[in-house]
Amino acid sequence: MLSGIFLGVLLSRTVAGFVGAAFGWRVMFVVAAIILFVLLLILSRVLPTMAPSYQGRYSGLLASVWTLLREQPTLRETCLFGATLFGAFMVFWSSLIHLMVEPPFHLGPRTVGLYGILGAGAALLSPIVGRAADRGSARNVTGAMILLTIASFGIFWFGRTSLFWIGVGVLAMDLGVQLAHVSNQSRILNLVEGAQSRIQTAYMTSYFAGGGIGAAIGSWAWDRWGWAGACAAAIAILVIPLMRWLLPLRTASVS
Repeated sequence: MLSGIFLGVLLSRTVAGFVGAAFGWRVMFVVAAIILFVLLLILSRVLPTMAPSYQGRYSGLLASVWTLLREQPTLRETCLFGATLFGAFMVFWSSLIHLMVEPPFHLGPRTVGLYGILGAGAALLSPIVGRAADRGSARNVTGAMILLTIASFGIFWFGRTSLFWIGVGVLAMDLGVQLAHVSNQSRILNLVEGAQSRIQTAYMTSYFAGGGIGAAIGSWAWDRWGWAGACAAAIAILVIPLMRWLLPLRTASVS
């Protein structure tokens, strides 16, 4: 399932790059809206009807998400890891187009879209990482992926004038962010029996909130300090989960 999600995220960049370059970015939003509407019609017919397992008010259900966050240190840690990794990821993607249109490249959104294809290889590795996480090494895998993602921004800086080295950095970054996401999921899904949906709510809300903040930081850093600022901002974000990962394991619940 995660491999499918990652492939969709990555290849959508490629499609958007070509459609945006040919017809403008507004057309891509129209295309996306049509696709989502068609998907809504299909899913409304094929998805099974399931009776809710929770008995109570919806406000109480949402409040129980905060209870899970308060009571589960592993969930809090994975939310931090996911939010900061995806935040750094979005720092890069919100800044790359600015780098591509400037010297020495003088390129456009098609090139940015083509870099999305490189991440497909990372998505295909998700089952392998999932098996490693199932053997009890999920937290160690996440730590290694944080380090790999930090290294990718070093590659982006030192290889900033080379399309090849930027491609190497994209592959390393996508591997780090996506495979850490797989490891995070393996740690939290079985924390509390019958609470998988609420656990996912907490994690994915944190994940996408981090991505939104990262995109804003990326634009801000580029506007003030250019590519160096974007790379430095991403590394600064990634120092946060690295420091948390380096803390003694007794301070966290490890699965």
